[in-house]
Amino acid sequence: MGVAGPAQHQPVHSTIPTLVLAGEYDAGVPPLIVRQVPPTLRRSFFYEFPAAPHIQLANSNPVSGCARSITDQFLNAPTRRPDASCVRSLPPFDFTP
Repeated sequence: MGVAGPAQHQPVHSTIPTLVLAGEYDAGVPPLIVRQVPPTLRRSFFYEFPAAPHIQLANSNPVSGCARSITDQFLNAPTRRPDASCVRSLPPFDFTP
């Protein structure tokens, strides 16, 4: 295996509508990294889901339902900001076993 060249380490700049989702507790792609993506994508929409791991649209939990709603809206109208009010109504992380 080789090493990626300098060009592969440069951010992508684009005006293509882009939806960026992040889970607050995503260990694979933490929000600290994901938050660096939208600034160079001029027509992007970024949503971070509190107390959530990696966003999985196929699950049946409240986070996945909210993420699916936002994703559906984006796919139906990619230049319009999706209504993400469901993010504010998500339950806090439950630390009980």
